[in-house]
Amino acid sequence: MKKVILVLAVLANLAFSAEELTQAQIEYFDKECEGGNLKYCTAIGEYYFMVGGERIDYKKAKYYFEKVCKMDKAVQKNEYFIESCGNLAAMYYKGIAGIEQNYKEAARLLKVTCDIGDPMACNNLGIMYNNGYGVKKDITKAVSCYKYACNKNNWRGCSSLGAYNIALGNKNTAVKYYKKACELGKNDSEAQNPSNKDFWQLTCELYEKLK
Repeated sequence: MKKVILVLAVLANLAFSAEELTQAQIEYFDKECEGGNLKYCTAIGEYYFMVGGERIDYKKAKYYFEKVCKMDKAVQKNEYFIESCGNLAAMYYKGIAGIEQNYKEAARLLKVTCDIGDPMACNNLGIMYNNGYGVKKDITKAVSCYKYACNKNNWRGCSSLGAYNIALGNKNTAVKYYKKACELGKNDSEAQNPSNKDFWQLTCELYEKLK
């Protein structure tokens, strides 16, 4: 079976741009984070991870994400816990800027958030099972993860099922999943993000080509 390319999507949900975040705001976010406010820990982590311009600092981003991701299990259904752990998984998967690549840790974090019920994490974990990255290769588990994500209307999960069925030669089934992925992505902010839009458009192109 052909390998499916893993695209670990970061879960950015910031309500401000790099230009709007002043030094005073950074200090305020840091203070709130250190006081235990998960929202601000996640927000400042994402600022340093992807939107801070010249201030991008992956080690600082990792520090803030870990403050949330290591919190007590009682907060594990909190959206900021899921977001921070998902971003940490992406950092470990990519091994960026002095952060050692660690597929096993990436898979562990994805399993934590998938077990909570996050569909994007389940899709990414499925692709790791498909390719044997950080976990023992297991196609059955991979497909189970894809199906959960797709059933929760995650466009990436449906796209992964499309790719899986193409590899098996199941064209009609693949078309069904590619169509759903394309339609879901139209109104999905993650799919329409400039860093992800090409992948979503490819899914739509595959649907048009195969239907």
